[in-house]
Amino acid sequence: MAGALDVLAQAARRDRKPAVVRFAEKRKLHAQTEEGILYPAALLVGECVKAKLQP
Repeated sequence: MAGALDVLAQAARRDRKPAVVRFAEKRKLHAQTEEGILYPAALLVGECVKAKLQP
């Protein structure tokens, strides 16, 4: 995903489309946040729930 967004941002810079550059950069940041914070947190919550439900 990040690679495709980098390509999009480069093309938008070349074509002088600042709105598209901002879009690509925001999507990349969003994806990094999900992968680095939200997904690991969801896995941790799942493990906690699983541990609580086991006898």
